[in-house]
Amino acid sequence: MEKHHHLHHPHPRQRSWLKWILALLVLAAAIGIGLWIHCSGIPKGPLRLGLDFEKSVFAKVSDKGDVTILEKAEYERGESVNFALMKVGKFQKGADGKHWVDMDMKVWDGNKMIFEKAGLLGEGGKVELKDGFAESPTGVFTATASLKPGDYTMGLWVYDKIGGGKAYDAGVFTVK
Repeated sequence: MEKHHHLHHPHPRQRSWLKWILALLVLAAAIGIGLWIHCSGIPKGPLRLGLDFEKSVFAKVSDKGDVTILEKAEYERGESVNFALMKVGKFQKGADGKHWVDMDMKVWDGNKMIFEKAGLLGEGGKVELKDGFAESPTGVFTATASLKPGDYTMGLWVYDKIGGGKAYDAGVFTVK
């Protein structure tokens, strides 16, 4: 007697259940990753998702507009803390021929967020960039007189609102 080898094909109803189970597993993994990121405190940088940058820097800007990159990020109370991502890109152009840059910024004292601002540029971020690169998108935070001396962390996200890319970094600065 001749043996016939039959491949077992799941019934269509079984395939439907398998797809649902797989979809639920993917959803559970995505939720788990999202909760881990949300609950883990300060996001670790650098992060480059569709946008790249050379480095991040802290700086001081004089009353005349002169910029000094700081080797050691130390500020007095009352000074503006400037944190920039350098040479961010490449941004995609919109139908109007402009790029659309936006930023979010957060500041933490330890693991406690003390400042948050989303959409820093909004519609004002629709600009023409040379070769699709933003030279130095900068978040600015004022170290007010009520801020106690110590170390703080500033995080800056830069977004390509047309292309969907984003870049992030965080750095520690000291208030004296």
